[in-house]
Amino acid sequence: MSLDPNVRPGLVTDRAAGLRRFAEWGALADVVKASDEDLARLHPHEPYEAVAERRLASEA
Repeated sequence: MSLDPNVRPGLVTDRAAGLRRFAEWGALADVVKASDEDLARLHPHEPYEAVAERRLASEA
């Protein structure tokens, strides 16, 4: 399964709920494709590399 979160500010009004959904769905996905904009909306002020490393580490 793949996941492309395609985060849009007008659709995701509850950031905490959006993060929970992303984490839940991401845990089920074999491939996660997230743009710079998606990651910036989900994890503002955090380097993209740190988000990716944390995601990969959670699968170990």
